[in-house]
Amino acid sequence: MRTTDRGYKPLQGAHTPFYNKIVRGNKDTKFIKMKIIEILNFNKELLSRINNSGIRPDDYRYVELYNEFQTMKEQGEKITYAVAVLSEKYGVSERKVYDLVKRFDSHCKPSAANRA
Repeated sequence: MRTTDRGYKPLQGAHTPFYNKIVRGNKDTKFIKMKIIEILNFNKELLSRINNSGIRPDDYRYVELYNEFQTMKEQGEKITYAVAVLSEKYGVSERKVYDLVKRFDSHCKPSAANRA
């Protein structure tokens, strides 16, 4: 098992993006909050690629909405019905659902693919 630079052993499966849960031997569990700059530094290449590809920061919130839309469409539901249902379920406007579906179906910006 790897240890941190301070000799702490991380717990298996106890990590979240914003907290590191560490244990000092058999003593009490200690939580350390990560700073925003630490998260940005750790993920800067990924975040740069996401930004360059035209993905908006809050798009991750709507991945399930899009997946449900595709499922409903494959099951033969009318697009207007699917949009209305998902709009209600996710608390967004119908226009937002249409915009999300259109954006998620589009290709990435060409400049992002060339940098990969």
